[in-house]
Formats: sequence, C-alpha cells, structure tokens
Amino acid sequence: MPKKKFPVAIIDKELIADSNIILATLEKNAKHDADLTKEQHAIGYLIKELVEEKLYWCLVYSRWVDDDFWPLTKQELFSKMPALLKLFVPNLVRKNLIKSIYAQGLGRHHKT
Repeated sequence: MPKKKFPVAIIDKELIADSNIILATLEKNAKHDADLTKEQHAIGYLIKELVEEKLYWCLVYSRWVDDDFWPLTKQELFSKMPALLKLFVPNLVRKNLIKSIYAQGLGRHHKT
C-alpha cells in the first residue's frame, strides 16, 4: 500500500491511498455529489471526519488493545502465517498499534 494505511482504492488501474485523495480522484471523473446543498456537503464532511478521526481509533482499540478481543483479532489476521513468525509478529504488530493509539490519545483512557 502506498501510504501503509487504509483506505485504498483502485481507480483506473492505479492504487490510490487516503480518503481525501480517493474522493478528489473520483470527483475529477464524475461529480458524484454535485446535486448536494452546501449544508449536505458540510454534513458529509463532518461524518467522514468523525469516522476517520474518531470511530476508526475506537475500532483499532477494540481489535488491538482490548484483551477481550485480541485473541479473535490475532486468530483472524495471523492464523495462516508460518508458525515461526506467529511466535513474534502478532505481538510486535500489536505493540506498535498500542503505541499509535496511545499517541493518538484514546489509548490513554482506561476500559471501564
């Protein structure tokens, strides 16, 4: 992946990363939201920001930090990995994501 992050899209046989770039690329090809009012554009922008900047981190937290969900995440994402790699790669990835979510701020809260 070009930016090592989701979302990504393949548009005209090109791999495009980052939702804003994806939307701008789609916008060049077709005015998919041309009939929206300024208020509807603003609401759409706010929803996109909420999902990308807030709800995304809740998903990351539940998958990678929460001990109740970690076993399922580990099984789903790493089960087909060679046995030797499974010994350290899942926990290494988890450790890095825990650092990221801590840096973002959500990881500083305690589960209640």
